[in-house]
Amino acid sequence: MRVAEAKKLMEEAGYTPENPLKLQLRYNTNDNHQRIAVAISDMWKQIGVEIELFNAETAVHYDALRAGDFEVGRAGWLMDYSDASNSLDLLKTGVTQDGQMNWGNNYGRYSNAEFDSLMAQASTELDLTKRAALLHQAEALAMDNFAAIPIYWYVSKNVVSPKITGFVDNAKDINRVRWMSKSE
Repeated sequence: MRVAEAKKLMEEAGYTPENPLKLQLRYNTNDNHQRIAVAISDMWKQIGVEIELFNAETAVHYDALRAGDFEVGRAGWLMDYSDASNSLDLLKTGVTQDGQMNWGNNYGRYSNAEFDSLMAQASTELDLTKRAALLHQAEALAMDNFAAIPIYWYVSKNVVSPKITGFVDNAKDINRVRWMSKSE
């Protein structure tokens, strides 16, 4: 059902078997990134999108993303802290430095004044419920605009004995043993 709907939308946009959408998907060298790229290519093939996979060493890959030299590019982000702004900040409009736009990690150069305004309001909002609502609005707007296409999140699972104290789950999954102890 979803594939049929996607094919219909592609046709309405002018992409048919005679005139397929052709894209290059860039990803950096890593077996898991390659598996994901192949899976995406196979899924998009079902709706008539022709994908050229382009692999590059990590430094070269991210240089190309920063330069805007891509059609579809794989990027990853590891959360430094547990807050929606940690990933949403990546989509803020670039800032001017010496007459040049610096897009930071906003590789797709997403720019939306309403999104930027919501993020600015959230950054100064002290009421956590209101702040969460602002961040939710910003996220919904970015996703409706296809500013990025999140496809998966890294997760970690730790099995920790109840006898261990001082273990605190965290976004980076860094657990320093010096802060832990074992009770009898």
